[in-house]
Amino acid sequence: MAEGGTAPPPQVFVVDTQASYISTPRDKKSSWARAGQKILFLLLGLLVLGVLVEGYLIYILYQRTASFSHCGSNMPCRNLTHTLGSENQDGRTSSQRQTKESNEIPPHVTKKRPFAHLLGSEHPVGDNNVVLWNSLAQHDSVNIEYNNGRLIIKEEGHYYVYSRVELDVSKDTTPIFHKIMKTSSGYGKEIELLKATSHCVHKNPANCAAEDIRSSFLAGIFHLQEDDKIFVTLSNVEKLHRSANGNSLGAFMIEP
Repeated sequence: MAEGGTAPPPQVFVVDTQASYISTPRDKKSSWARAGQKILFLLLGLLVLGVLVEGYLIYILYQRTASFSHCGSNMPCRNLTHTLGSENQDGRTSSQRQTKESNEIPPHVTKKRPFAHLLGSEHPVGDNNVVLWNSLAQHDSVNIEYNNGRLIIKEEGHYYVYSRVELDVSKDTTPIFHKIMKTSSGYGKEIELLKATSHCVHKNPANCAAEDIRSSFLAGIFHLQEDDKIFVTLSNVEKLHRSANGNSLGAFMIEP
């Protein structure tokens, strides 16, 4: 206690136990910084990977261009390089290629298809109105034979069959029937394939020319089997004009 005066009052401190605790907010800037660093590292890694891939592709391109630069203008060398590159891509070796090529038929090698072409004969009259032909004019006898006015098919397939005749229709108005016939081992009778009619157009035979020659042509595609026989008949063979170049019978295979 001081002399001559009163002592100051004592200080009193009160502690409030009911006061609420106020938390200090975290620093948001530091979390965003860490996320930005991660994204930056990721982009940097992708950049490095892209550089490595680009370098590898450039190396492959350099190797290929180097092989062509060694060939220069030598075309066989360029072809060999291209062949080797193709083999590496499809995984086949040269021996495998040679085996495959040896088993293939060259495109220019084709099988000769059967055909025949007969011209008119000086003695065309045969039995049962069958026209006879000059067998010496037959172009090909392989797989197609000729016998007694008939073409005998020896190989099954689709054939183009044709016949042309020149007929003297003067002084006769009776129609002359020109037919291409077929006989087959599977049938017991003759089969008519094609038919045409020729005659003088005038009702009065006196009005017909002294020598009125008419041409008749028949043609069609038929499926013929082995041993089928093709022949021509005329209702009046005597009216056939004796012309070697004007009369013909032929057939050739168009598809097996």
